[in-house]
Amino acid sequence: NFAIDTRNLAVEEEMSRMGDASQRLNFVIEKTEAAAHATLDHVDHIMPISSKLGNDARNIKDEWDRLMRKELTADEFRGLTKSVGAFLTQAVDDSTAIETDLTKILMAQGYQDITGQVIKKVIDLVKEVEESLVKLVSMAGAIDQITGTVHEDLPDIEAAKAETSSKGDGPVIDPSSSDDVVSGQDDVDALLSSLGF
Repeated sequence: NFAIDTRNLAVEEEMSRMGDASQRLNFVIEKTEAAAHATLDHVDHIMPISSKLGNDARNIKDEWDRLMRKELTADEFRGLTKSVGAFLTQAVDDSTAIETDLTKILMAQGYQDITGQVIKKVIDLVKEVEESLVKLVSMAGAIDQITGTVHEDLPDIEAAKAETSSKGDGPVIDPSSSDDVVSGQDDVDALLSSLGF
């Protein structure tokens, strides 16, 4: 445990940097969340347009194939020309709507540049803090050796590690580091099925 004298200006500055790092990470979360929502909204808008465009194209292709096989009557041919004209007009409008939404999705991804810069700054701070802690622990160990101090009430480090590793905050970055990590949709489906969903 560290006793911190908050009247010390250097300590105040370090605590301020930690608070700043937290604010920066919250900023990253907000930007990422906003971009994800915007992207999903635009995809939701595009999907039915794209689906209808595909269905209409398939219907016209069936009729077109009949025309190529010379199976259409004169009335059916006139109906096909009207359908093709209407489809082409609709396709122009739909492709414009899809292009607009795709552009908006692309613009929503602009958060990556600025959040990447913020995360790099926080990583630099974490590395700096880690180096300082290593130096502090090294100094404390040297002082203990010089003074012959023995600490009998040290916490069980292995128990602390086990407790920390069992918390499961966030995604597992390295799936091979744990046995209880799902590796795909099949594993997720099996888990949900075993829970009765």
